[in-house]
Amino acid sequence: MYVKKICQTLIILFLAFFPLVLQAGDVEIRFESGNAAYSIGEYDKAIEIYRDIIADEGSGAGLLYNLANSYAKKGQVGLAILNYERALKLSPSDPNTLGNLAKVRKDKGLFIQEAGKVAGF
Repeated sequence: MYVKKICQTLIILFLAFFPLVLQAGDVEIRFESGNAAYSIGEYDKAIEIYRDIIADEGSGAGLLYNLANSYAKKGQVGLAILNYERALKLSPSDPNTLGNLAKVRKDKGLFIQEAGKVAGF
């Protein structure tokens, strides 16, 4: 009787948490498919996948970073900078995000003026 009750409890717990496990796995699979699209130069597809994940699950620093990289590869500098900045709000000292953001700004001549300094003085 005791073993039967334990088995029933385990089955109930499994059924309750299994959808959460599937959902987490689904996000990872979708994220990896976005990465795969990016790696073969299908930036529009990567952007679509990353944006869908953000719409469904919310954003994370790595996801925003990859989205920004995709926009940068497409030459959409404004959207790239926006998403690098969003990623930095979640992970302010990430060296990859800081480096890529600086590179995109430098390549387009978009420098941030230091606080307290006026251009030309």
